Amino acid sequence: MFTVIHNFDVRPGREQEFLDAWALLTREFIRSRGCLGSRMHRDKHGRLVAIAIWPDRAAWEAKATDPAPELVAARQTMMKACELFRTEAELETVMDLWVNGLPDRSSPG
Repeated sequence: MFTVIHNFDVRPGREQEFLDAWALLTREFIRSRGCLGSRMHRDKHGRLVAIAIWPDRAAWEAKATDPAPELVAARQTMMKACELFRTEAELETVMDLWVNGLPDRSSPG
């Protein structure tokens, strides 16, 4: 497996549109490119940190030959919502002890 960690400084008031766009893109990558999903976190500075899991580097690097307009728009929304975006790490899995199937923590309650 291949893991990518991204950091995002999202502009005030734009977080929900950013998260909606991230979710749309992730779901499409799961469907079309074999992505194994992602988790979004917030660090102690308020930055969003995404961990995305892929079967291998090639799947992550693969580009859609003709991306749908809604995917192009979602990526543009994410970039406009960010003050800063950077890929923090690209990691090859050596050992996987991650527990899968935890409840969705994206909604309050």
